[in-house]
Amino acid sequence: MTLRKSTMSLALPLALLTTIALAQDDPAVIMDALDADGSGTLSEAEASGNEMIMSKWDELDVDGNAEISAAELTALVQ
Repeated sequence: MTLRKSTMSLALPLALLTTIALAQDDPAVIMDALDADGSGTLSEAEASGNEMIMSKWDELDVDGNAEISAAELTALVQ
């Protein structure tokens, strides 16, 4: 792999992390950034890169369905 390809392969994850870091207080932005399958909820796999969500997973997953909904995510920033 060339340096250019390596740099490009890191660009998207870094941009995503930057977006999430800047939007920690906006649940809609967090959901859009992490919801890889577009389901409108976050699975543990999708949220695994977000330490803030994972540290409060059990608290956020109020209904216990192993997914975080947009409404449940809103509780994170209130």
